[in-house]
Amino acid sequence: MSTRLVGRDAELSMVAGRLGGAAEGAPGVVVVAGDAGLGKTRLVREVAAQARDRGWTVLAGGCLELSEGATMLAPVAQVLRGLARDRGEAELARLLEGPARRLARLVPELDVDSDGLEGGSTGQMLVSFHRLLRTLADERPVLLVLEDLHWADATTRDLLQHLASRLDDERLLVLATVRTDDLDRRHPLRPVLAEIVRRPETRRIDLGPLDTPTLAAHLARLLGEGHGRDLLAIAERASGNPFFAEELLEAGVDGSLPPSLEEVLSLRLERLPPEAQQLLGEASVLGTNVDAALLAAITGLDRPAAQSALRAALDDGVLLIDGEDYAFRHALLREVATQRLLPDQRVAVHAAAAAALEVDPDLAAAGRAGAHGQAAYHWWAARDVPRCLSASVVAAGEAERVFAGAVALRHLRRAIELWADVEDAEQLTSTTRAALLLNASRIAWEVDDPDVGELAALAVRAAHAAGDPRASAEATLLHSLVLFRFGHGQEALAVAARERARHDAENHTGEHAAAMALALLAHATAESRASEGMDGAWELDAVANNLRSALRLARTSGDLDVERTVLTGIIDTVGPYLRDLTDEAVAGLAALEPDGPSGGTVYGLAAYWAARNDYLCGHFAEVESAVTRWRAATSPTTDAQAHAWAVTAAVAIHAHAWAGRVDRALARVDEFDVRDYEGRHNTRLWLVWAAGDPLRWTGQVARALTHAEVAVSAEAAGYRRLWYIAELAASRAAAGASPRDLVVGAGETPASSVDRWRHLPNTSRAWPWAMARLVDAVASAADGRPLDGDLLEAVDSWAGRLERYVEWLRADAPIRSWATACLQRVRAQRAFLGGTPDPALWDPVVADFEDRGGRPYVAWARMRRAAAQAAANGAASPASSADLVAAWTAFDEMSMAVPRQEAIGLARALRVRLPGVDDDADDQQVLPTLTEREREVLALVAAGWSNPRVGEHLFISSKTVSVHLSNAMRKLGVASRTQAALIAQRAGLVPDAALPSSMPGLRSGAAAEA
Repeated sequence: MSTRLVGRDAELSMVAGRLGGAAEGAPGVVVVAGDAGLGKTRLVREVAAQARDRGWTVLAGGCLELSEGATMLAPVAQVLRGLARDRGEAELARLLEGPARRLARLVPELDVDSDGLEGGSTGQMLVSFHRLLRTLADERPVLLVLEDLHWADATTRDLLQHLASRLDDERLLVLATVRTDDLDRRHPLRPVLAEIVRRPETRRIDLGPLDTPTLAAHLARLLGEGHGRDLLAIAERASGNPFFAEELLEAGVDGSLPPSLEEVLSLRLERLPPEAQQLLGEASVLGTNVDAALLAAITGLDRPAAQSALRAALDDGVLLIDGEDYAFRHALLREVATQRLLPDQRVAVHAAAAAALEVDPDLAAAGRAGAHGQAAYHWWAARDVPRCLSASVVAAGEAERVFAGAVALRHLRRAIELWADVEDAEQLTSTTRAALLLNASRIAWEVDDPDVGELAALAVRAAHAAGDPRASAEATLLHSLVLFRFGHGQEALAVAARERARHDAENHTGEHAAAMALALLAHATAESRASEGMDGAWELDAVANNLRSALRLARTSGDLDVERTVLTGIIDTVGPYLRDLTDEAVAGLAALEPDGPSGGTVYGLAAYWAARNDYLCGHFAEVESAVTRWRAATSPTTDAQAHAWAVTAAVAIHAHAWAGRVDRALARVDEFDVRDYEGRHNTRLWLVWAAGDPLRWTGQVARALTHAEVAVSAEAAGYRRLWYIAELAASRAAAGASPRDLVVGAGETPASSVDRWRHLPNTSRAWPWAMARLVDAVASAADGRPLDGDLLEAVDSWAGRLERYVEWLRADAPIRSWATACLQRVRAQRAFLGGTPDPALWDPVVADFEDRGGRPYVAWARMRRAAAQAAANGAASPASSADLVAAWTAFDEMSMAVPRQEAIGLARALRVRLPGVDDDADDQQVLPTLTEREREVLALVAAGWSNPRVGEHLFISSKTVSVHLSNAMRKLGVASRTQAALIAQRAGLVPDAALPSSMPGLRSGAAAEA
């Protein structure tokens, strides 16, 4: 049969155009979708041929049609094998230098070392593969072909999302195929495709049926002249499907045509010798792509008969040679071959395949790294529950080794489900059900699986039933953290208290000492975090005593892992409140570290926790030295401390921003992408939090907003919900949101938001800082206007909560001075929001920022003090003018474009001259860069219209209005709607009479200058 592409000229031209764009540094993704037999593979082969002719590197990998989770990143493994085959294993090893070596774990049969890279995540595997593609694309353009995405496992779907969202300027085109007739409405690929096709870099091509004349002409070319066949009837019966038409032609049927493609394919197979039919049936169980060695291992035919049968299948075109292996000409042929097997025959072939894979893992289509995953699939299909259980446990370990957490979790779930059906399960697997549940809970926590709470609860009960005290306490600690993350603080406390009581009566030696240590840690952690509200309403001394007892017992047990867990738990729980105990914990971590980096998971933890705690307590002078110690202790080329490294990077970003090194902060922001930390919401929040201010200062509001929205939902943020809400509010305010939008965003209504904060647990140690940022955002959105009464009530509630927290703190608490500074900032902003701005309230804010060396924040606070002074007195004074000039100068020196322009706008309104600033020239240079739509939106906003009203008038959504306004503000270099409105009025975009009465200062300032 023909492999010629027919009737797809337009589609081929489009993809060829994308090849040209990618070659010039405009990468993209093309998804070719369509029912089976419509020519997706033929189109891809033609594109690949064109790419090779142009000198491109063509990489190809396909998904395997095994059950979900049986293999992970199969296309990547195939790509790596192809590179090893084409370039040699030594060259592949060179390409996989540094952290990319972790990819070698997908192909352990190759001679590429992957030792020394412990820990990690699926996201880091994807980053490594993307870096490999970029390295190859530096040499020549790269075409990456991903076939049969309808069979993709979770990690491969993550890969597609990662590549689609991270394309930059690499010379790369990703070409993927998917069978739409296999995508039911619940198929997990559907939301992935829906997300990526919204991106401008992605195009989806939906192949439809060919028209009857075109298809008939194609059949005529296949037959040549004098065929005497009714090709129009065949083409019409095939409903425009080229594969169906060719099979009808090959079957030689005319007149009364078969009613279905399945019957046509059955006729095709029945023409073959019986031995060939048997071999095809056995091969079909292995999938569309058939490993030659595995087929030879399982076939029931002797070698001469097998060779003869194989030759017959190849000669007839049912099987094709695919490198060193074989492939069915089409997936539909494989499906029919499978259906022709009797159930007992299918079971026997699955069992033979599983047994062969366990004897020789190199037979696995996905490579040795996925051998037991494939074996588990085949044992399951063979109905051999004990062997499926055993293989699933081993497969989970294989998946963890290549950082495929979601795949590992799927294998563990299957093992847990089968456990009760296997009589000697512990002997067979060399583990326990409790251990499986505990490991599944850990992984579920890491990948943010929605069932993590249920798994943790089951792990607790299983450990109790097994009489394993250490596992019971560890599972309880995890369970309480899960409960707490999702807002069930009191339940978390009850769970921890029960576990502590369970171990109280035990003889605290050995594993019982370790168990009691973990139980005390769980109870202390829950006690500190489950208080109702942010008032610090928990007994600090009682919690500290529990933690000291936990540390003593951990050291008695001799279990170093438990000791590390307790030490880090101490810093996390009381680091901001008890200096002596925290210093002891940091020293204890340092004492447990090896003499140097060893690829383990503990080296550098002391420096990491010191930096983290200093950051949360506002000790920014100490932060830089702690980060320096961390960098000396670890290396970004390993992922032994993946989360710790990212969090410390976030701290470093803030340290640069705090000192006014905005360019260096942005450079660090560009090194990280929150999407690389799939499921790790805590890690993502740290990065989003640190990056927010530098991005907003430099006009990258849309990017900051996207960071926050992509990182995590408010619900998933759990106990750091206030971090998320405050950061999102800051970016939404910069994008033009109203104060009511922000306050309502903190809860369903202003009233309920007050109630929500009343019951938000006091858990995030940086919540005073987050509260200050939230109030700053509301003040920014208010733009000098007093708040309505219900909104002001919400702000007063937040301020009252912070006041009570500061009162609760001990005088020597490490966080007290920073919490007090945050409270002073909230009080100063509240005066603005209440309509009574007081410059004196800004004096301690300016002084605190100066003492801590926060140069950008000093400038910002001085600008706010100048605005308060002018608003209170009705005009600028020498002091406010000096503040404004100093702020503008600092912003200019630090390349903070948005605050700089805000200072210019305030200076205009107050008629304060800034050195070297030509107001009119500045406006005239920027205004021509606005698009027509941006000018329309800006004019209506300047006239006092709300975003929803503007959207209704222009027939666009409110969110689209916000985007246009944000873009206009970024180009104008302003941080508020008011400043943008002033520029619009000065430029004549809107008549002065149309400006709202809420801008009296702007109106009078503009008139005076005119």
